[in-house]
Amino acid sequence: MQQLDARDLFCPEFSLPVRQFLKSVPDNESAHVVTLEKRAAMRMKHICSAYNWTLEAKQEGDTFHFLVKKLAS
Repeated sequence: MQQLDARDLFCPEFSLPVRQFLKSVPDNESAHVVTLEKRAAMRMKHICSAYNWTLEAKQEGDTFHFLVKKLAS
């Protein structure tokens, strides 16, 4: 599983690097994104719905964890 530590990315700079990272992950693989960005849940939902990827989200304190499963196109 690939992981992106995006704790230093905040909106509006959050979406583009995260999307580029997720697009680089091979189909049928999972990726873990970690961030402190409070608006990340909304942005991650949008990205995943646009590409038909599954998303699981969890918050631990101020940290948000997203598990993205890339389904084959």
